[in-house]
Amino acid sequence: MTSQELESRTAAGLFLTVKEAADALSLSTTSVQLLVERGALKAWRTAGGHRRILPDSVLALLRDRGLAERPVVEDVKVEPESEEAGRNASEQPKPDAALDVLIAEDDPFFRELYQTKLRSIGLPVELRFAFDGVQALLALGSRVPDVLILDLGLPALNGIDTLYALRKDARTARLPVIVATGMSADKIAALGSLPPGSVLVHKPVQFERLRGYLEAIYCLRQIA
Repeated sequence: MTSQELESRTAAGLFLTVKEAADALSLSTTSVQLLVERGALKAWRTAGGHRRILPDSVLALLRDRGLAERPVVEDVKVEPESEEAGRNASEQPKPDAALDVLIAEDDPFFRELYQTKLRSIGLPVELRFAFDGVQALLALGSRVPDVLILDLGLPALNGIDTLYALRKDARTARLPVIVATGMSADKIAALGSLPPGSVLVHKPVQFERLRGYLEAIYCLRQIA
């Protein structure tokens, strides 16, 4: 559903079903329901218990997060910066396509740190940054990355909820996820347990360990 169609629905006083909103946002119905519950989308229930979503709410979310008019995330092309890194990269399988890495992190210090550290891992990497959980879901809907690095303490929608939403979407159910957090085990448990298939690393991140994960994902993608 295009922006023009959403505007026409708004002008006509019509509403969207959950599936129509999911199609417009390129998300699963589970993710849309979660966005409604968190107040990111405005909706009401019919007498029969069905959700009806305001189309201008969907359009506003698209525009606010940039999917309608501009990239939803900050794209950063990262190439090996040193001669040694270049040699390491040449030893990797066929570096013709950069590894697409989506990083959901609200702290600008850690975003800068990721960008700086990942310049020296010896792999061609394209970094995309989402600044909260809602933006992360929209970024995943826009383009599924090769790997997601996810902070748990995100505003708007925390990392645990984001994880469960993407695990219920067929497109992202098997997406490699590295959960990076400074939270204690008790705080993580208070948010909810991590779903299967999530790798947990604690901040400050050990970038040699992160490099190993990314190299493994890159190599597997080359032979897939």
